[in-house]
Amino acid sequence: MKTWQKVAIGVGIFLVVSCIIITAIGGIGAYYTYKNGKGFIEGFTSPEAKLKKAKEICDFTLPAGYDITFAMDLMGMKMAMINYTSTQQMIILMELPRESQISNKEFKSELEKGSKEELLKKINNGNSNSKVKEIKEIGSLTINGHTIPYCKAVFENNNGKLSDGIIANCECTEGGKNFLIMSMTEDGKYDENITDNFLKNLKCH
Repeated sequence: MKTWQKVAIGVGIFLVVSCIIITAIGGIGAYYTYKNGKGFIEGFTSPEAKLKKAKEICDFTLPAGYDITFAMDLMGMKMAMINYTSTQQMIILMELPRESQISNKEFKSELEKGSKEELLKKINNGNSNSKVKEIKEIGSLTINGHTIPYCKAVFENNNGKLSDGIIANCECTEGGKNFLIMSMTEDGKYDENITDNFLKNLKCH
């Protein structure tokens, strides 16, 4: 599986799931409760369970003004959504299955290949419903000594709603795993300081 096929899986699943969560949480909750027991619902309702499950992706300290909307296992992945309560900007941590995880070197290399238009095609390849509509910027964040490559983009979910934010990759060398970071809000209102402030609290080694 190529790098951007892996990323597209994560982006597509997030955009679809976030839409479902906003509009039909009862239905998805009932299904996964039936399959997996009450632990799934606790990932939406219990602050302690949400924090514990989110920290399975990466340990962190939750800063003031942020709240965990949900944390769950879905189709072999772990996903947690953190919300900045005053503006509703979302930060998503997503750990793909081991065989689909991406190293920072691989992620950064793919970001820097070719034009933004070519990168856009790679990201959206095979992802027909939800997609990245525009690449705005490519760069790297340095957080607690870690380099986190990212691209800033406009996202479009399967209902046509646009969001503004980033896709990034974080590599925990000691833990031996990598996870995607997606942060987004209403198109045109993305605040990178909200993302940076949360990422400074990640305990990734």
